[in-house]
Amino acid sequence: MMHYHMLSGMHGYMPDNNELYATEEEARLALQDFAERVFDDETYPEDEIPHHWSPDTDYFEFYTGHGVEYAEVVDCTESDCEDELASLE
Repeated sequence: MMHYHMLSGMHGYMPDNNELYATEEEARLALQDFAERVFDDETYPEDEIPHHWSPDTDYFEFYTGHGVEYAEVVDCTESDCEDELASLE
């Protein structure tokens, strides 16, 4: 069954955050919320954080100085996720 993950972390490492969502829309909203929380946690304005992101994309890359370099939405059909996905419904 198709489902989606919102991942975040540092390039070259396992994701620090792996959230499971039943729909792409839910995962994209989680991505947007995550990005907004990262900016809210910073002590300088959003336009001073090097980043590349658009609400219409599934990938967000930025450097905050807190060890978070990317967040993205990926689709998945792995059966290993089915039990956790069933608990979301």
